Amino acid sequence: MRTLALWINCLLISGAIASPRQLTPPEVAAPPEVLLAQRGGAPDDSDLRDEKTLDELMQDEYSEKKQSASAAIGLSLIPGGGFGLMYADKKAQSIVPILFSIVGYSVAGYYMLGLADTSSEDACIHTRDGKVNIAECSYNRVAPDPTLPEGTVTSHSADPRADGNKAYYETVGDYTMTVLGEDFDGTKLGLTILAGTYAATTILGALWSASAVSNYNERLWKDIESTTRATPPQPTIKPMIAYDGERGLFGARVEF
Repeated sequence: MRTLALWINCLLISGAIASPRQLTPPEVAAPPEVLLAQRGGAPDDSDLRDEKTLDELMQDEYSEKKQSASAAIGLSLIPGGGFGLMYADKKAQSIVPILFSIVGYSVAGYYMLGLADTSSEDACIHTRDGKVNIAECSYNRVAPDPTLPEGTVTSHSADPRADGNKAYYETVGDYTMTVLGEDFDGTKLGLTILAGTYAATTILGALWSASAVSNYNERLWKDIESTTRATPPQPTIKPMIAYDGERGLFGARVEF
């Protein structure tokens, strides 16, 4: 609280009568502590020309404490997407895009490393026994030839899978050549998941952090404005009387 005291020299009658030699002539009296402006002359306030206005002071405080939306968005571009939220003092919320990033990047790596790659294969399928030796689908196409090595299976060899010991040329309808599985290379899919994860987490983190920064700055400005423009306390005036043995003084003390 500031205190302003105004003193005015006066003669106390009792002191003047009791001790006439204690009076101090005006020409040798101590200079006044407060000078009042004389009529016809305005007080010199040239030192106040460079003083900032209330709005400028408010703006300075706001500029010093506010958060930057561009900084939050820029930090969101870092893989993970949650660093902008950390900047906006939303550390708990930053876990959400970071977890999404970990899951997405892990799946993308799984495909890009070929762990999910598959390839097709030719297979011989028997109507009763399912997948059999692929050579059995070709036995019925090998014609009997005395020059073939002994034991070579031909179309006239007995088919052990047939009832009645039939030859392979007779059971040709029981065997089918087919292709099992499919050729799959996960590199392209992995790259797609990688790019999609980065885009999704970056957009989520950027929008979320920009909103958090905007809300923070709005609250900050309202706090500064409400504090700065608050109604100042009313001044209190208290009378003051003093006597130093030679002079009588009276005045007022203003507290505000």
